Amino acid sequence: MKKRRAYELFSMLILMIMLVYSAILPVCAEETEVFDSERIEEIPEAEETAETAEVLEPVEAGANAADAEVPRVTVSSVEWKGGDLIVPVSLGDYDTDDLMVDIWHDGLFWTRVFHDNRELITKDYIAVPILQGEANTSARLNLAKSGNCSVTMVFSDGTNVPEREINRSEFTIEVKKDSKPWRLIDETVPFDGSQDVTFHFENGTNYFEIESLESIVVMDEIFSDGGGWSGVELKSIFNDFSFDMSADTITIEKNALKRALAICLQADKSKDKFCVGVVSGVIGSGRTRIDYWDEDDACVWWLDVSSLDLDSVSAWWESPFTDVAVDNWYYDAAGFVYERGIMTGMTETEFGPSVKLSRAQFATILYRMEGEPEVAYNPAAFPDVREGQFYTAPAMWAKSTGVISGYEDGRFGPADEITREQMAVMMYRYANMLGLDTSAEGDMSGFPDAGQISPFAEREVNWAVGAGLIKGDGGNVNPQGTAERAQCATIIMRFMEGYGL
Repeated sequence: MKKRRAYELFSMLILMIMLVYSAILPVCAEETEVFDSERIEEIPEAEETAETAEVLEPVEAGANAADAEVPRVTVSSVEWKGGDLIVPVSLGDYDTDDLMVDIWHDGLFWTRVFHDNRELITKDYIAVPILQGEANTSARLNLAKSGNCSVTMVFSDGTNVPEREINRSEFTIEVKKDSKPWRLIDETVPFDGSQDVTFHFENGTNYFEIESLESIVVMDEIFSDGGGWSGVELKSIFNDFSFDMSADTITIEKNALKRALAICLQADKSKDKFCVGVVSGVIGSGRTRIDYWDEDDACVWWLDVSSLDLDSVSAWWESPFTDVAVDNWYYDAAGFVYERGIMTGMTETEFGPSVKLSRAQFATILYRMEGEPEVAYNPAAFPDVREGQFYTAPAMWAKSTGVISGYEDGRFGPADEITREQMAVMMYRYANMLGLDTSAEGDMSGFPDAGQISPFAEREVNWAVGAGLIKGDGGNVNPQGTAERAQCATIIMRFMEGYGL
């Protein structure tokens, strides 16, 4: 009896719940529909929604709670005598992976310590690279001189977007007088084109030790306010210049200097003085760059060319080849690839400008451009490439990198004369391998034979025209035409200069 009574009560309860639910359901549905309608009309733009969502997310949790000890500078002043600026700090409860540090100098943004140089942030100090890349130019200049300057270090949550400022600390940099900057000490050096040029540098007391110099620039214009430069870069990797730490000297190879001057003189042949500076010299730990100058502490020197024979500048390299003269249209291109060891000539006295280029020879050219990396022989790569040939390593490298895939039957075709469209394809793949921008598109309407380009090479030839590598052959693109060595040298020069290689 008790069980039956309990069952009846339970059934009545269920019935009452169902009645109440059926009564309020239409009202809820109606209100929901109205709410959805209003919400649709009031939804903000996508960017605003994302920002709102970010704000609503909990940003203070765990060790980085609001009551946690925040990072801060623990001193009021820091002495700097050279190298990175070591600023004592306390990170509190924050982990280095959670921090981004912006440094401001006299109200100007100086640099940021984050991501790539996060190793500079420790629990006890932050090492600030004085002349680091993003630094404001005037800040770099002022810090290269004696005196004091005010600095603000702003700590932000690097895990938040937008970043959430955690704290900021004020301190003073005391720049000591013995913090002499690295500088070139020759005021003016003469150059008549007949010899290499050597100038001296001074590695200021307790400042930086030079580890390597990447490039030197010959400037046809210099902006005294530090706003930039205009000129021609010379690269150490091409032996354009060398430096001797034991003798504190830098020597620029005469042909490289004449090549740079020839380019600078194209705009103005009346100048008799050019500015030369180290603008990408990596020093110290490899993070700091010499890329500043001003009237007082210039990291530049002046090249006096008043006695330079302009004809010798035009002949900026001494051709050992009887078939390469100054008045040849391919003179500059032949010198460009010869000086870099990319194309060495058919013999010691013949460059062979009109000789047809083979696929093996072009693979070797690209291989030399890449620095001739070590590669193992793989007989399965190409059935027609035997071990021990001059093109064996280039072919293996080209196959492994995808620069050359071979014919449909798998052959490499080393002795086949390379066509202009095949060259474009290989150059395009090489550019992509280097991570270069290959989005350029040429206007093919001016070439009446553009329709003759093979389907496999259409995109690549279009890029080669757009990038200025191919400018036509008698008004035609001539895709199936073979390439001569002089033409190849010109294309290589345009490619490397165009991409700044």
